[in-house]
Amino acid sequence: MRCEPLVTKEERLELGKKLDERKTQHEILSKSETEDLHQWDQAIGELKKGLTLTEDLELPGGRSIQVRTHLSETEEIRLSKLVNAWGKGNKEAAYKIVELVTASSDITAEWLKEHPDEFSVTDAIDVMLGVFEKRAEQNRARVERIKRLTTFREEQPGTEPG
Repeated sequence: MRCEPLVTKEERLELGKKLDERKTQHEILSKSETEDLHQWDQAIGELKKGLTLTEDLELPGGRSIQVRTHLSETEEIRLSKLVNAWGKGNKEAAYKIVELVTASSDITAEWLKEHPDEFSVTDAIDVMLGVFEKRAEQNRARVERIKRLTTFREEQPGTEPG
């Protein structure tokens, strides 16, 4: 008694081709997925870099200090609460604001509190207010860029539209 094969030679070849096609499709999808993940990683990395950006803040006497003008959402919330507390006369909040916005890890609220004779109160206030001024400048520049993007014709300086 002879058994017939369940699959013919031609059918096996056809199945082999389909498997190869699927394997190729899988490789293409895997490569595409890997490229997408790499692009996401790069984009996320660029966003994270924003948290490390600093700017020079000029202080009286030709001095400057590096400040952070790009804070995370959590830091923004903390800053807002600290500003409110400072507005209510909380001196500790002022120290924490300076710590949060300065780029130097050496300048901490504890250090400021423990060494009140080693820094100028005016400088501390200049740092706090200077960060807000820098941010306001950034926002004004952003608004101007948006205005330019939404204007269909260029306006000449000193002329009124219309």
